[in-house]
Amino acid sequence: MIRPPSAPLPGWRISDHAHGRALERGISDRDLRFTIEQPDYTYPQTDSYGSDRYVHVRGEWAVVVNPTERTVITVLYRDHTRRLAADTATVEEYAHVR
Repeated sequence: MIRPPSAPLPGWRISDHAHGRALERGISDRDLRFTIEQPDYTYPQTDSYGSDRYVHVRGEWAVVVNPTERTVITVLYRDHTRRLAADTATVEEYAHVR
């Protein structure tokens, strides 16, 4: 499901997955907006996230977007080791719930 973002991101939509990841990771509305609209750099990421996907990187954040559809796909930590640790913790947390 796609929903409008909780913060003003004119013209952009955010997936439920991205919304959940943003909340889990604690990215501020301001950082999310600046990462999308004014990234330090951007690179394509079609292998992991599908066609027409790009990663916008700024500060400690990496945000995967589909610029054609102006949709936020997911929110990641820029640091791969932090990202892996957070994702492992999430998987372990869900394993204990079931």
